[in-house]
Amino acid sequence: MERAENSSPATTDEPEINYRGIKAMPYVIGNETFEKLGTTGTSNNLLVYLTTVFNMQSISATNLVNVFNGTCNLATLIGAFLSDTYFGRYTTLGFASVSSCLGMVLLTLTAAVSKLHPPACESGTSAARKRKLKQPDEPWVSLFNHIPKGSINSKLSYSDQFR
Repeated sequence: MERAENSSPATTDEPEINYRGIKAMPYVIGNETFEKLGTTGTSNNLLVYLTTVFNMQSISATNLVNVFNGTCNLATLIGAFLSDTYFGRYTTLGFASVSSCLGMVLLTLTAAVSKLHPPACESGTSAARKRKLKQPDEPWVSLFNHIPKGSINSKLSYSDQFR
């Protein structure tokens, strides 16, 4: 008789687990894939964009790209903490997606709207102005056309083919 009383299932107040992740998983993976592609593509081209359009020095532009990459990588850790602690995964993912999209739109606007560009440099690049270099009259002509006749490179047998 004791055995029958002890073997009865105990009632608990724990809620039943509802697994919803399988239905939402393709959307999450697609969102993360496109967001990562956008971030990687932006970071690869950001250095060229900052040095040509915004006239930044290379070292400053490189530092800014490193800060951009570090922020993108650190934001995932902060997002994971906020997701597990306060907001839940879907709210955090939605907020991160919207903020990433707004950042990309802002960066696209700085490229598309000419009013958001800084004023252009007077002549050529900053390196040419710093070293007082003369800009070539025809910059599209190959550098091999400008080999001086008396230089050591003019004595090489294969350098005549470029003149």
